[in-house]
Amino acid sequence: MKRYILSLIAAAAMLCAQAQTEVLKINLGDTTVIYKVADIQEMTFDTVEEQADTTLFHSFNGYITVTTAYFTDTYYGSDAWLGVFKTSEDEYLVTFSDPTWGDAFFGHVQIGQALSAEGTIKMFDRHSGGYKSYDCTLSGPMTTPVITVPSLMGGTSITFHVGAAPAGYLVAGKYDAARSVTIPAMPQMGTVVQDTVSVTLAAGTDPATANITLPACTYNGMELPEITLEGIALTDDGNGSYTIAETSYEASGAAGIVSGTVAPGSSLSLHVTMAYGSMPFELSMDYSTPVEPELYVTAGQHKGGVSVMVGGQFGPYTQTDITYGIEDNGDGTINVVIPGFQLSGTVMGDLTLGAYTVSNVAYDQERGAYYRDYSADGLTFHLTAVNNGATTMDNDYDFTRLGTIEVKATEAGGVSVVNTFQPGAMPFPVESVFEGNIE
Repeated sequence: MKRYILSLIAAAAMLCAQAQTEVLKINLGDTTVIYKVADIQEMTFDTVEEQADTTLFHSFNGYITVTTAYFTDTYYGSDAWLGVFKTSEDEYLVTFSDPTWGDAFFGHVQIGQALSAEGTIKMFDRHSGGYKSYDCTLSGPMTTPVITVPSLMGGTSITFHVGAAPAGYLVAGKYDAARSVTIPAMPQMGTVVQDTVSVTLAAGTDPATANITLPACTYNGMELPEITLEGIALTDDGNGSYTIAETSYEASGAAGIVSGTVAPGSSLSLHVTMAYGSMPFELSMDYSTPVEPELYVTAGQHKGGVSVMVGGQFGPYTQTDITYGIEDNGDGTINVVIPGFQLSGTVMGDLTLGAYTVSNVAYDQERGAYYRDYSADGLTFHLTAVNNGATTMDNDYDFTRLGTIEVKATEAGGVSVVNTFQPGAMPFPVESVFEGNIE
């Protein structure tokens, strides 16, 4: 359908010209424009195509993957939309919209087993702060059409996929997690590694699965390398999280079983067993994203008193006016600076306990407290015992037999620190309880 546009070029009348009575009236709907014929120098008629009435033929919600000269097959979210319109003249138009990759329009689209058309795409240019338009083409089947933009980023292909994004794309990302490593065959060793690491999930070759990359781990002087578990199946739990089915794996010389759950971009819980190379014992590794505590422990100097029990039946022995330090590491863990102090009249005589620091104490959801087994951290402290005037202990001692610490915040902004340890060959375990408030 065509309509005609009248263009007029009118000349300004000479001041000395005689008035003319011949006029041209043009009706523009609610307005009539009047020109003096003598003032018209040129009159032309142009034709323009008038857009036919359109109706929505099909619409699709989906997700997109993008490939450029700089990256390949990258997931860019599931908020894309594709619309196919049919005109009253039996022609097809296609529109595309995505929050990141802009809006595209294609006219005179060939509809068949595959779409085919030329058009333009307009997207925001962060360098100029405005919008730019690019020539592009549309091709491929209607369920996975490809928009090709030759002049963008060395050649860009945007593939639209009808339907929900596969689980592997949804769970992809980095998850900060507290890692705890034990040796099931040697429970007396307790926790041999306890730290905070980053676990990476990415879509597998089949994007319904995930590749899980576990960071390197230093154990007993050995460096266990980073490993990637590929093609791990995911099951939708229907509540926004996915189950990682118990799966056997072999990767980078290690073998074992992985299982757990993941909530996309939020939380991760993994249990991994690992037999590596010629290691005589299997390791058990647990990864869990830190849980926010109900009460945060306030960093700083906390002043109060400590009460000590020896062997669970001797005491309590107390010391007042003592200061514990709490340091915030900025990654969800804290350091506890335990000062040196003296206890008189204990079952082992008069004791002088040296200062030491327990680092990287993470929040434990089940305990509702910051907790760490530090018996494998290699810490030592100096202990002196004087009994009936004779020095029976005077040396640096380790905590390999027992060393755990539990820290809770109090409503008043203070802390409660329960430190249980058994240094060296000491026959009795010691439990000290500190209660204090920020100075």
